[in-house]
Amino acid sequence: AQLEAWRKANKNGEELEQPQKPRPVREYFVDNITGESLDRIKAKQPNHGLLIKKDELSGLFASYNSYRGGRGSDKEGILSGWNGDGIKINRASGSRISLAQDATSIAGAIQPDKLQQLMGDFQDSQGEWARFLWYLAPLRPYELPENDSRFEVGTLLEGVYRTIDSLEPQQYRFAPDAQRYYQDWYKKIDSMKLAQSRSGLRAAIAKMPGNAARIAGILHVLWEVLEGREPGEYIPLGRVQAGCKLAEFYMNQVLLIHAQGRELHSDADSLAAKFAKIVALKDRGTIKIRDIQNLWSGKYKPKADTVREWFKELEAMGKGKIVKTDRSIAFEFVDNLVPKQKLSPTQSTPKKPVDWAFYDFADSGDNVDAS
Repeated sequence: AQLEAWRKANKNGEELEQPQKPRPVREYFVDNITGESLDRIKAKQPNHGLLIKKDELSGLFASYNSYRGGRGSDKEGILSGWNGDGIKINRASGSRISLAQDATSIAGAIQPDKLQQLMGDFQDSQGEWARFLWYLAPLRPYELPENDSRFEVGTLLEGVYRTIDSLEPQQYRFAPDAQRYYQDWYKKIDSMKLAQSRSGLRAAIAKMPGNAARIAGILHVLWEVLEGREPGEYIPLGRVQAGCKLAEFYMNQVLLIHAQGRELHSDADSLAAKFAKIVALKDRGTIKIRDIQNLWSGKYKPKADTVREWFKELEAMGKGKIVKTDRSIAFEFVDNLVPKQKLSPTQSTPKKPVDWAFYDFADSGDNVDAS
């Protein structure tokens, strides 16, 4: 409309400044999209990333190359956003896209059985599944609150997001003591990777140091913005420790998914049903690995490593705690044990400390979330 008014004014002899072409609409997230459409959005906003948000991740995996008769590289193009590297596209139609960086995130949920079908033999030759941070939501009761209280975070989050969106690009580095901690932690994870014989698990473990660094950076930016400060260049030790701790949590989730899928994929019982069998033994107080193995027979009998992973998940669910025995570990049931982990953002206490705690608000469904 402004351009048309300018043209008419010029015809009438008026000298007006030509209006500027409006900027493309900023896309923050997408849902139903093809690989080519995603590339076009990236080209229009080269300095901004975006989120692929899928309530059902299986829909995303099924849509790869859906408009090319199954031929193409949609999956590879979407998954390459994990690395943050640049992209270079030249098509026969003449379109050309050249970006110095690519930042595409994916978040959604999928049923465990469907995920196991998609993962197939769990070899993960393309490193597709290793890129995700999986969370296997445990089965737990969902209790409605007795009062009508509500806790809304929408306004807070919108303010945080708008502030982050206004920040100038910044390259973040670990503080010297944080760098030393990360290097020691990296060596430990790298040893775990080299000792792992299964390629799927090895690929997932190999990406955890990169995930830890990303998480530490996100925590750093969030913390500073919530405190009303502009994030500094150096990420302090406390946030790097928190990033590594969260990466280890997600790594244990991967181990749990592989244990369920590879060792017991022929068992008709769901993981929730297995946990129900274990919890039924709570009257014993403390149970050993052998006690759990005796709940199944023949080919369905779980291995000791699998039971250990189940113990970790039950501990995370607040059902009890892992205790050491002379030769191995056992699980001790404890009533009303609610896990809560405080994460100190820095070595020094901020002026207005925030009590960071990670709570699980999973519903009673048996879903796997990924981000």
